[in-house]
Amino acid sequence: MQLKNNTMKIYSIHYNKPEYIELQKKSFDKWIKFKYDFIIVNNAIDMNIINSISTIAESLGLRMIFCNNNISSMSSISHQNAFQYIIDDITDGDNIMILDHDLFVISELNENYYKSFDMVILPQLRDNIEYPWPSIVTGK
Repeated sequence: MQLKNNTMKIYSIHYNKPEYIELQKKSFDKWIKFKYDFIIVNNAIDMNIINSISTIAESLGLRMIFCNNNISSMSSISHQNAFQYIIDDITDGDNIMILDHDLFVISELNENYYKSFDMVILPQLRDNIEYPWPSIVTGK
């Protein structure tokens, strides 16, 4: 995968633990060896957490997408809500990575890892069905 404009959009879905935003950013800054835009996807439902995520994202100079989430149960449906906002933000040809709020880069990540693939996923299995684990997806 050749990075469009040498940049990857990294979307991180946050619904709790706003303090993880800065930790994720530090891990990205240290280990990611290509140009990226870190985008916070605010999928929280608690107003205090919504505000805290917004404040931290703004203080770090990060773009934020607010998901207007009001789904207080059924976490998979809530997660789908965030994915819809991400899909709406993607333009044709974008290179993207989607992460949950509690995933961190812990070793060097460079463009060579992706260049032979259109999509990189961690598979999840349920019975005989294999699908991308929605906590980390990378593609173009």
